[in-house]
Amino acid sequence: MAFENELLKYEYHDGINKLLKEVILTNFKYIQKNIELQKKEISEQIVNLNNRLDSAREKYLQDRLDFDDYQIIKNESKQKIDNLEMALQNQKLSSKNTDIKVKLEQVLDILPNLSQLYIKGDNYTKSSILCSILAEKLEFQETAFRTPKLNSALAQIVLISNQLQSKKKEKSLLKVIFPAK
Repeated sequence: MAFENELLKYEYHDGINKLLKEVILTNFKYIQKNIELQKKEISEQIVNLNNRLDSAREKYLQDRLDFDDYQIIKNESKQKIDNLEMALQNQKLSSKNTDIKVKLEQVLDILPNLSQLYIKGDNYTKSSILCSILAEKLEFQETAFRTPKLNSALAQIVLISNQLQSKKKEKSLLKVIFPAK
């Protein structure tokens, strides 16, 4: 029951969903743009290293570069190219989150009703909720529990929600103190 009461703190007004969605999508687009720039930079570095390797090969074939120097340049370039190609592959794998809008809407539909979902859910659902909102394991001590660190995304959503609620209360209080005439 104590944990269910704790989950009530994370409920927020549905109007916040639009704001959260806009903020998250804006940040996601910014991150995607940076990933695209990084991929472009990595590709340019690979091209430059391949050009360097071609140049070294030409110089070696024209006897303007000895074999040992050519081997050093070749090995260094190949190693750097392999590392950059691996980094490029990782960038491509990390940018496959193209369906973020649908996933975000699913999450934002669930989040305001998290406590109800937990109360009505089976053990698997409860475990999934616990694992997704807590960054560390939950520690129980007799009938109480220690709240570990929250998932950073949820902590930010709670922070935004709390700040918006306090602004709303301030405006309501100002209307009571200084009513419009």
